[in-house]
Amino acid sequence: MRKVIISLWMFIAVTGCFAQAATREGSNKQAKPDLSGTWILDKSKSHQVDADHFSLVIVHREPEIRIIEKSVKDGHKAANQSIHYTDGRSDSDTRKGQQYSKIKIRWRGATLVRENIHTTTGVRFEMVTTEEWNLSKDSKSLTRTIVSRQKVSTNETIIPRMVRKYVFTRIS
Repeated sequence: MRKVIISLWMFIAVTGCFAQAATREGSNKQAKPDLSGTWILDKSKSHQVDADHFSLVIVHREPEIRIIEKSVKDGHKAANQSIHYTDGRSDSDTRKGQQYSKIKIRWRGATLVRENIHTTTGVRFEMVTTEEWNLSKDSKSLTRTIVSRQKVSTNETIIPRMVRKYVFTRIS
């Protein structure tokens, strides 16, 4: 009888541990917002942009996000497309001579984080640019905050941290 009670308690304890772990795992997984749409830059709420018109077209199908940036300046149109993956793989590892860039994108809760680390060899130079993309609760605005820092050695920052914020309004 004692062995049955001990076995029952062991079963209850193990089941409780698995249930607690599953609950924690479920609470850490937040719904990922859908960033798809056409977005127009709100210049009154954004860092200065050297364009008459600036927009984003985003196609978001996890884990792939395609972003087309469109701008118009003095009647000249420009467009740039990028493709990103949120599943941890590097978007782009490129090496050109002594320069190396590595881009990673991932979710931190409901915030999309894109990090670009650009380094050069010889005189050690590193530029780290981190972007955070946040969708408003009503899904009508998208905020893109960009933080850049540069350093020449592992500890010496030569240019102060720069923060730029851009707010976009969904038009479709």
